[in-house]
Amino acid sequence: MGARRMKEVLWNIDSRDWADPVPRSIANRVIRAVEAEGRGIILLHDIHERTVEALPDILETLTRQGYRFLEWNGKDFVDQGPPPLETAAAAPPAADLYRESWAVIIGIDEYRNWPRLHYAVSDAGGIEELLVRKFKFKPQCIRKLTNETATRANILSVLGDVMGNAEIVKREDRVLVFFAGHGITRKLPSGRELGYIVPVDAEAEGYQGQAISMTNFQDISEAIPAKHVLFVMDSCYSGVALTRGLGVPAAENYLREMTRRLARQMLTAGGANEQVADNGPNGHSVFTWTLMQGLEGRADLNSDGYITGSELAAYVGPIVSSISHQTPSFGNLPGSEGGEFVFELRHENEFLSDLSSQLDEDAIRLNSELDRVRKEIAAKSSRNRKLRLELAAAQSALERLGGAGAKTESSRSRNDRGMALFKEKKYEEALVEFLAAARLDSANAEAVNNAGYMCYKLERYDEAAGWFAKAVALAPRRAVAYANLGDAYLKLGHKPEARSAYEKYLELVPDGKQAETVRAKMALVS
Repeated sequence: MGARRMKEVLWNIDSRDWADPVPRSIANRVIRAVEAEGRGIILLHDIHERTVEALPDILETLTRQGYRFLEWNGKDFVDQGPPPLETAAAAPPAADLYRESWAVIIGIDEYRNWPRLHYAVSDAGGIEELLVRKFKFKPQCIRKLTNETATRANILSVLGDVMGNAEIVKREDRVLVFFAGHGITRKLPSGRELGYIVPVDAEAEGYQGQAISMTNFQDISEAIPAKHVLFVMDSCYSGVALTRGLGVPAAENYLREMTRRLARQMLTAGGANEQVADNGPNGHSVFTWTLMQGLEGRADLNSDGYITGSELAAYVGPIVSSISHQTPSFGNLPGSEGGEFVFELRHENEFLSDLSSQLDEDAIRLNSELDRVRKEIAAKSSRNRKLRLELAAAQSALERLGGAGAKTESSRSRNDRGMALFKEKKYEEALVEFLAAARLDSANAEAVNNAGYMCYKLERYDEAAGWFAKAVALAPRRAVAYANLGDAYLKLGHKPEARSAYEKYLELVPDGKQAETVRAKMALVS
């Protein structure tokens, strides 16, 4: 070691690590320790399974920071040489908080005996797509019932016979139940109110025996073996016994503790005698659209990369009640032990290009309204003011740490915010985020490319070409960066350089999505 001017950093697994359910937090802690020591070697032994999950993130982050790795062959250390650039551009695997993720998704437009709805089936489809794309729910673990299939018998069968089956759903799993359809409240002789959701086959009169009551759901929630269950009901009713959650604590051990405890949580769109607002964008209700935008990242109120059930409710509730005549409710069902259903945000890894999707004008308009309302609420709410101060203090402490892991994570988060702004066509604001991401981590190829693409959209072609050139150096196997580089050179009139970039794109992906367009552009530079 001394001959190589290196020193050893020994990391022993202790209770702090094996008790930590989040591999990424393990990785960040190790990376900060390495950063404090300087150059060196990490020796890992007696590895726990959570550490195995953290290892790829540790190795990928240190590689991106320029560290070299030696391999022990039993006799000596062998220098494997510098890692390939492709490795530096690889996205880290997401950490697993749960063994498996299950969902029951129900949407009913075509009622037999109740007024027709317009957006419930679309809401169900949107939630399904989001869970699969962003939160690693497997399609085969989602049970979806729409219109004629959403009968009382089918709903109870899926919830009881499938989700309540301990041979299928295990203790370390999570279950999300989403319902979009009619809800109704009945006043009992005792004076107490009882809420129901209405299946497709319920009668308009005498519905009590065919609708599914909140008492039923409380029994179902206790029968599901999973440690975390979240019910999200896009319907209006009252009469469900919910207790208050804990808000959005900022303690370091909060997430670890909340993932250990049992969670039975419910978020509803509104109360009795309220009407679901079916005028959201893209064929969604206001509640479901706001919910989806929260899960895209807006509900990560403390910017830690995780959205808890309480955070989601804290984001959705005030906004929906401000822009519609609904008052969402949230709380814990009986049997909950103070745990939290947790969504782990996946960092964006897309290289922006002409193929990238954006929101339509209605969606952008409503998102702007969501942002406006959120800002007003934050300005008036002492709770949110306190949260902002706590967040600022945490960010300041993070900057003082200055560790590689913290910088890399912050870079990814800034890139994610840039992606959201790009989708809303806010190119100047998106550029600010991408530039910040690139400054925090110069090896973040996505941020470098995306900064170039924003310059391109803003017709700053010379700057765009510079960023794209850096992107292809960082990620020489990402073909889209070469297509972007060729486009920038074409705008600058640099035909030989444009042709070279286009040729490289076609060499990498001759049948790629942009191949036909690239060949047409090559004819312009021949």
